[in-house]
Amino acid sequence: MMLADAGCQTTQLPTRFKEGEGANFYETFCADGRLMHSVCTSSGCRLRTAKD
Repeated sequence: MMLADAGCQTTQLPTRFKEGEGANFYETFCADGRLMHSVCTSSGCRLRTAKD
């Protein structure tokens, strides 16, 4: 739902590309070609920011 709220229709399931400090980092491609990153922790998921 978070990716859809950002205007991203995914073309594939998100792929985990990194783990660290209690977080899992995922990436996926949107139908319009954008690459989106998200971060999931025990409290939930959100879009990745430059501070991650």
